[in-house]
Amino acid sequence: MLLAVHAVFAALTGFDPIGTLRATEQVYRFGVASERPYWFWLPGSPTAFLLMLGLPVAWLALRALATGDAAAVAIIAVIAVAAVAGFTKGEVERIWLFLTPLVCLAAASALDERRLRRALALLAVQALAWELVWNTLW
Repeated sequence: MLLAVHAVFAALTGFDPIGTLRATEQVYRFGVASERPYWFWLPGSPTAFLLMLGLPVAWLALRALATGDAAAVAIIAVIAVAAVAGFTKGEVERIWLFLTPLVCLAAASALDERRLRRALALLAVQALAWELVWNTLW
């Protein structure tokens, strides 16, 4: 069914998914991300994304993964595939943003309700520290 939908979409619009991937790879090969090798971004992109979410969220999502939570396994698998593909080197805080609610769902399964306030406080402290250190516009 999925292949049929893609075939109809390609026939109606002329969309070429293989050509799109090749063109994207060419752009990344000559862009800023090419200054660091692939092996740097392989662990670096997921790490940057999880840190951008906040240490409590990252910790809880990884804890849920360790317990085999289905949501955590699924979202971490998506992140792993995205990292291995290598098309988002150094831009995960923007490109992977749509994954944020899914990681939060995975993290929520590992969060004990009694520790919710502490987790929220840690996220607030981290956000304030980030703002003070980096002086962002937000």
